[in-house]
Amino acid sequence: YWGFQRNVAIRYGHPIFSIWFHVSDPVEMAVAHGVVLLIMTLFTLGLWTRVTSVLTWLAAVSYIHRTQYVLFGMDTMSNILLVYLMVGDSGGAFSLDRLLARNRATKASLGRGGAIDAATAAFLASPKPTVSAGLALRLIQVHFCFIYMAAGLSKLKGQSWWSHHAYWDTLANPEFTMIQFEWYEAALRWMTNHRAIYSLCAAGAIAHTFVAEIGLPFLVWTRARPWIVIIGLLLHTGIGIFMGLTVFSLLMMIMLLAYLPGVAIRGRVFGHGERPLTVGFNPADAGHVTAAARAVAFDTEANVSLKSDPAAKAVTVTKGGTILSGSAAASALAGTSSVVSWLGWLPGTGGLFAKLFGVK
Repeated sequence: YWGFQRNVAIRYGHPIFSIWFHVSDPVEMAVAHGVVLLIMTLFTLGLWTRVTSVLTWLAAVSYIHRTQYVLFGMDTMSNILLVYLMVGDSGGAFSLDRLLARNRATKASLGRGGAIDAATAAFLASPKPTVSAGLALRLIQVHFCFIYMAAGLSKLKGQSWWSHHAYWDTLANPEFTMIQFEWYEAALRWMTNHRAIYSLCAAGAIAHTFVAEIGLPFLVWTRARPWIVIIGLLLHTGIGIFMGLTVFSLLMMIMLLAYLPGVAIRGRVFGHGERPLTVGFNPADAGHVTAAARAVAFDTEANVSLKSDPAAKAVTVTKGGTILSGSAAASALAGTSSVVSWLGWLPGTGGLFAKLFGVK
């Protein structure tokens, strides 16, 4: 390799692993990339997450180890987050795994007694807390504190942060910023022509950065947590806008959400249902049971109640005392799910929902 004699070399090879050290044929590389993208898509959707989370991390590490010279902060942060998504049950709540589990549990309960028993109702109400999820969440929180502290203390060693030049380098860097836009350049020129305004903005931005990065590891464990998290979110909003590091900023914001209570996240992602829809079904009909189970499984907003009717000839959906037609019923049931309701904007989904929920 490269003209060196292996028998006299002190060491050779790589201390790290990457599939891309071994796959070099263009066709094989295209196939490998396709498989990796499929695995990452399945993990994003939350399907078989216990397996796809590990495979996604291994794939990401293979890319990172092979392209060390083009890496930056986002690659490191994504790798850290993938590790903790492996540790915790990342598919336990908002995922296709959870959706399928809800469907299986509901179908089994309806098959046993024609109604949802207490154990199944508790399972549907919220995911079961797990030690691994709590451990992963705490690891993200502690690790994020180390990241912020290291970033803040390293800035204290830089002269540009004391002289406020770092602020100008952030605003006027032609590689990252919006300096190519005339209105942006004009705004910078106006600000620099007003020395007092520039000095206030520069000092404020530098102070904001230090408060966020050095203050967060201490203040995030106190009653000041909401405020320091907001300060951190604003910091990364500025990084995304003025430095153009949008994906990096979004990733850091996601990690900051680890400090918010789970009930606050669920309250924003899922609505507060009032059970306006009633699904009538025949418990003796296997097709009716399957349709009713799917309606409950997709109902992340707790808007569906079931009505067992041994004489029912078809699955019915009632809202406000009015029986809805097939397409209207399917759309109403789809609207109870934060997972699939957005699909209603796509043309041709009405028939798909009708088949999915078994309504006519």
